[in-house]
Amino acid sequence: MVLKLVLKDFAVQRNILKRYLASSVILAVLFWILGMKEFALGMAMFPVIYGFLNGALYADEKNNTLRTLVCLPVRKEQIVYARYISVFIMTAIVTAIFFIYGMVAMGEIPAGGGASLNGGIFVILMSSVFMIMISIYLPLAFKLGYIKAAGINRFVMIAFFGAVSAFGVLIGNIYETGKLPLAVTDAVNRLSQLSAPLLLLLLFCASMLIYFVSMKLSVRFFKARDLFAN
Repeated sequence: MVLKLVLKDFAVQRNILKRYLASSVILAVLFWILGMKEFALGMAMFPVIYGFLNGALYADEKNNTLRTLVCLPVRKEQIVYARYISVFIMTAIVTAIFFIYGMVAMGEIPAGGGASLNGGIFVILMSSVFMIMISIYLPLAFKLGYIKAAGINRFVMIAFFGAVSAFGVLIGNIYETGKLPLAVTDAVNRLSQLSAPLLLLLLFCASMLIYFVSMKLSVRFFKARDLFAN
């Protein structure tokens, strides 16, 4: 049953995947023209991954799919598992495609502070960040429904990127002035000595752990949700 639900997520959107791809190309070209090469790949991935997720949630809301499914011999946790699996599959496909493109075509891209990352490595970085953001979004959707969750998630995304950017700038400024506690400075130095692939592997593992915890949280929320309440 989980496999059938996964296939359903792809089947209901097969005709609008071209729109996601078109938006992806437009954003990538726009950021490239603006000279923001380091954001081109991430912004190109975003419409496809989030478009697929929002499309699946919207289709369920529009067609009352969730209410229909819970009236069938389908357990609520199966519905949650299927959504997480379908989103993960789409993210993996997009990541693989852009990873190959990043390795072959993008070469080195700026990473700040005079450093650089290979385009393929940057794709893995952005994919892990997207997985963390999705891990925040999906529990909201299973608890509150698509419409409320989408509204809240817009502010969550703004806050997420704002907090990460501000934290990075703050830590960088404090680190340069030497005002960080010795333990924090030592930790930063140790992390800076690790290779980029190893750091990305750690980030990927962390994002997968967060994704798994998010799935368990969504199961808990969805089981407690009354789909027939007004």
